[in-house]
Amino acid sequence: MLNFTVGPVMSGDAVCAIGAEQVPYFRTPEFSAIMLENERLIKKFAGADENARVCFLTGSGTASMEAAVINIFTPEDRVLVIDPGSFSFGHRFAEMLEIHGIPHTVIKPDFACGVTEKQLAEYDGKGYTGFLVNLDETSVGVLYDIRLISDFCRRNGLFLVVDSISSFLCDPFDMKELNVQVMITGSQKALACPPGVSLIVLSPDAVERVYSNNPQTMYLDLKLALKNGERGQTPFTCAVGILRQINQRLKEIDAAVSVDDIVSEKIERRKVVVMRVLIMFFIAISLLIALNPPTFIAQLMGISWGALAGAFLAPFMLGLYSRSVTTASVWACFIWGVGLTVVNMLMGNPINPINCGAIAMVGGFPVVWIVSLFTKKLPKSTVDTIFECYK
Repeated sequence: MLNFTVGPVMSGDAVCAIGAEQVPYFRTPEFSAIMLENERLIKKFAGADENARVCFLTGSGTASMEAAVINIFTPEDRVLVIDPGSFSFGHRFAEMLEIHGIPHTVIKPDFACGVTEKQLAEYDGKGYTGFLVNLDETSVGVLYDIRLISDFCRRNGLFLVVDSISSFLCDPFDMKELNVQVMITGSQKALACPPGVSLIVLSPDAVERVYSNNPQTMYLDLKLALKNGERGQTPFTCAVGILRQINQRLKEIDAAVSVDDIVSEKIERRKVVVMRVLIMFFIAISLLIALNPPTFIAQLMGISWGALAGAFLAPFMLGLYSRSVTTASVWACFIWGVGLTVVNMLMGNPINPINCGAIAMVGGFPVVWIVSLFTKKLPKSTVDTIFECYK
């Protein structure tokens, strides 16, 4: 079976082989050694402080999300949380804060967009004490700018809790550098193990806060996990098989390449997937043309070059000289250029394909300009980096 979902993902042969074994008894020195090695390697790959701790919970990522909320924050806190909508994992954080009576304010970014420097600036110096973010919000396909968030939290003294379940080992992340106090991840994403175990990495400050709080829970009380973790154990019966599989996977990563190489490989794979999807789209268009070929070669050239130039010429030309071109305007121009030529072709070319291509190219410029006026701009820091080469 081939599994192309975002998680659970496919596991390697060695990980699968462990899953086929009988589950051993775990209150042993051998299993304790495995757990201590798991903690050491997770800390290494997360860029955590040497004195940081890792709690392994038998439960989905939601279990660790809730454990982090109730062990780190209390009703005395005021927390900011990024919530793009009721369908999102960020909304799950907001629901937890509501359930446990922790005062909070929701930051709602535009759909399928990240938070901006301007949005965060509204909350500067307003007395907030914590920040919750699902770093890779797969529900809307957004990877939030963790450096922007980190800078905001650092200058306001906020306790930063990051859900990295979908981004750990897939995107650059360093807890110490980013001043992240809590990082959450799970077994079923880049760790490529079965679902059932979630992990919480706690900075020394977070460990201190856990010991000072008394959440009204037993199973999710991280003090128990920390105390038992000192000897490489868990307070309750754990998913022994999955924890052994995690150990195998961590050792594979540690032995093969650096974490930076793993992250770079994941990013390149994502690019390949996007390219393959676009290739399949254009193959389908090519098939339509082949089944209904134009009678004149110039018409064929008009369709192909009209679609390409209509989609990309305006964003390229305007993007060279204007700082105001937005991501949404580029997508709008793509839809305009390809959509116009494809619809014209499917309708039997009521507009000559050559003329249609010219209309697509020229029309792209007002499309990019108008859409850029009404959609979210790129962060100023990103734009400045892009235009540095002009200095």
